[in-house]
Formats: sequence, structure tokens, C-alpha cells
Amino acid sequence: MSTDLLKHDILIPADSKPEDLTHVQESQEIVKSWYIFEEGAFNHSPLILLKLFFLVITDCLVLTPSVIIRQLVNTSAMIFLNMIDDQTGQAAFGLYDSTQELFFVATLYTITEKSGIDLSSAYGDGQFNKCKAIMAKSLFTCTIYFVFCSVPVMLFCKSALELMGIEQDITDKVHEICVLSLPLMFITSIGELVKTFCMAQGIEKPFGIASTVNFFGIVVANYYVMVDLRWGLKGWVLTKTLSETLNLLVGIVVITFTRPETRGFPRLVDFKHKIGTFFWESTMFVFGVFLEYVGFELIGFLIAGRGSTQEIAAYFSVVNIENLLHNSGWAFSIIARTRMNILLGMNKLQTAKNSFKFLMACNAIYSIIIGGLLYVCRNLLAAVYCGSDDDLKAWFIRILTVYCVVCSGGICVSTSYLGMKSIGKVKHLLYFGLLFGVICGGSTCILLSKLDVSSEWILGAFLCWIISLDLTSFIASMMQDWHKAIFTTTIINKNNGRLA
Repeated sequence: MSTDLLKHDILIPADSKPEDLTHVQESQEIVKSWYIFEEGAFNHSPLILLKLFFLVITDCLVLTPSVIIRQLVNTSAMIFLNMIDDQTGQAAFGLYDSTQELFFVATLYTITEKSGIDLSSAYGDGQFNKCKAIMAKSLFTCTIYFVFCSVPVMLFCKSALELMGIEQDITDKVHEICVLSLPLMFITSIGELVKTFCMAQGIEKPFGIASTVNFFGIVVANYYVMVDLRWGLKGWVLTKTLSETLNLLVGIVVITFTRPETRGFPRLVDFKHKIGTFFWESTMFVFGVFLEYVGFELIGFLIAGRGSTQEIAAYFSVVNIENLLHNSGWAFSIIARTRMNILLGMNKLQTAKNSFKFLMACNAIYSIIIGGLLYVCRNLLAAVYCGSDDDLKAWFIRILTVYCVVCSGGICVSTSYLGMKSIGKVKHLLYFGLLFGVICGGSTCILLSKLDVSSEWILGAFLCWIISLDLTSFIASMMQDWHKAIFTTTIINKNNGRLA
């Protein structure tokens, strides 16, 4: 097929239809600010870099509500449990949150992240039919993990927690909330897939606005059912399910603004094409991140098996803050993922690499600022999370103070992975996660726990290993020649738009 138009490295066939040119303009509109990185990441005037930094922060602040609202609802639950003086409930909720993070959130978010990378690359390259196939494969993969991983763990986690020596009144509450949360988890899975599909085409702001509006109503409802009606964690499950249902409805509305050619069911032959490869690559994505989750959640189980109720409640209150900030860092990775992979789909590899370098620097600066703000506000946060319980407050401040120093590890981890994921080097992340998250981080936590070291130093030591993981992932991606890298989505096939 002859080609007579070259526009920012996108080859447009001579017999292109007008909508092809429209798509080029749409893709360029999403990434136009990043063309300055064609020549390098930092060889521009400080004023230009500062302006772009604030642009990134603005985009992230708009997107962040859609990412962190779920965790903010969890945060409100911790605070309201403190208001009704339910420390056992706080400890149980923390263990539930760790279990769900490990066996549901980790799998869902990493599968949708792979889906987002593939979708934005295919969209940037104009392979709209392939977007349908990717979405269908993502739904299939999420279903497999939900049915065979998440559901069994939620149903049978009580026995495992009892074997760890955790008190029965805590494990009973954990089991109850795990079972009640299954419909909530199903709705969350569908909502995340829909949101990922929309964001891959650069449609991000509606989710942030809708989530912010949704949040205030849900928190008021949360207070009413948890504090006024004294339903406790059962009330939280009810309001959380309502919140996720509203998020899904917003996604269904927003999906109507996506490009029509990308929506709908794929042909069976397109769905079956390399479905095994897609599932395997998704599994590699899951385990590449899962190993980091294993090490982190291990701390909670170690502390729950040996600490006092106050120490357990304080630790999981800080972890609640950490999860909130981890998700804000994930917003950075979504911003980076969409722009980087559209650039990759447009065959602007060096621009994508330089953009990643700049975005990683932005994320690191953001994490340092957040750490400083947390330290300044530590007494205020202690009052919110711990009330008048002096022992609980003392534990909380000790753990939070150490976390402030090393919070960059969790905030930057999602973005640091993105470079290697986008160029198909997921196996490297699996090795890095195994080394730093499990072998080094996990063994350090177990050793410190056996030595009866207090929880703040166990958390601090592990996050130091995660900072090492972040740096290793980033440096490894910078050492790669992105022009020779094998893309995870294998979209570089110009043979009349057929699947690669």
C-alpha cells in the first residue's frame, strides 16, 4: 500500500479516510506537550520544565480523586471505627484490607494496567479493532483471576489467619467482611475495566470530577450507618458497594464518548488470536507487582500475630494512609502510561523514553513534598485516627514518623515499573520483585520480627528495599535501547491493520 503522508512519524496510507486524519489529530492533542522531549528530558529552560511539572501535577490532581476515592472511603471507615471506640474493628479492617490488596487489588490493577498499556498503544497506532479484542481478553483474564484466586481467598482466609495466631474475635470480623464484600469486588472489577478503556483514549477528567462528587455523599452515608446506626463494618460494606456502583454507572456514561470503532464485541477469531499469550503476559504483570505486595502485606500479618491491639490498630491506620498515597502515585503512572504508550504507538520511541524520565522525576519530587507534609501534620493525623487513646496515639506517631522518611518507595513504585512494562521487559520486574520484595524485604521483616523489633522499623526497613526496587527498575529501563525492545502489545504491523 502506498503512503504519501508522514505526520509525526504516523504513516497514513494514501487512500486514508478523513477519520484517519481525525484520529492522528486526537492522538497528537493528548501528547502534544511532550514533543519537547524529542531532544532530551532536561535540556530545556527551567521555566519550561517547571511549567510542564505543574501541568503534570494538575493532570494528576484532576485524575487522583478517581484513583484514591476508594481508599478515602476506607480511610473514613478507620476514622469512624475510632469514633465508636472499636479497636478490634480497626485491626480486623486492616487485616481485611491487606488480604484484599494482596489477592484482589494487586491482580485487578496489574491486569488493567497491562490492558491500559495495550489499549493506548493500539489506539495511538489506529488499530481500533484490536482495542475490542484487548478489552475482551482483559475481561476474560480478570474473570479467571477473580473466580479462581480472589473468591476462594475471601471465603477461606479465616483458617489461615487463625494459624498465624491472630485472636479469634478479630478473625471472625475479617471473615464476615470478606464474604460480604464479594459483590462489591465484582462491581469494582467491571468498573476498573471500563475506566481503563476510557483513559487509554485520554478521557480522564470525568472520572476525577464524578468521583469527587460521589465521595462526599458516600462519606456522609458512611458516618450515618457506621456511627449513628452503629452498623460498624457491615455499614461500610453497604456504602462501599453503593460507591462502586455509582463509579460503574459513570464509566458506562463516559464510555459513550470514546471512539465508536473501538467499542463493541470483537470477532471470535480476533478474541482467540494469542489469547494464551495475553493471559501469560498478564500473569507476568501480576507476579511482577504481586511480589512487592507480598513483602509489604507480610508485615501486617507479622505484627497482627505478635503485637498488642493498639500496635496493630496504629500500624494499619498508617498503612491506610500509605495505601492512599500509593494510589496517588498510581495516578502518576496512569498519566505516564497513556502518554508514553500513545507515543510508542506513534513510533516516537525516544520521546516516550525521555517523557518517562521526566515523569519519574516529577513523581519523586511529589513524594518528597508529601513526606514533609505528613511529618508536619503527624499530630493532627494522630488526633483524627486515634482520638484520646494515648497508647494508640503514641504508636501511630512513631510509625508515621518513620514512614514519612521512606514514603517515596510506595508512592513511586507504580511509575518506576512503567518503563520496563511498556517495552515488554516484564520478566525483569519479576526478578526485581523477587529479589527486593520477597528475598531481601521479606526476609528482613521476618528477621526483625523474630528479634522483636518494633513495627515502625520493620516498615521502614522494607520500604528502603522498595526504594532500591524503584531505582533498579528505573535505571534498568533507561539502560534499554527502546528502539530494539520488544513491545508487549506487538502492534508494529502495518499489513492492512491486521492483528500482529
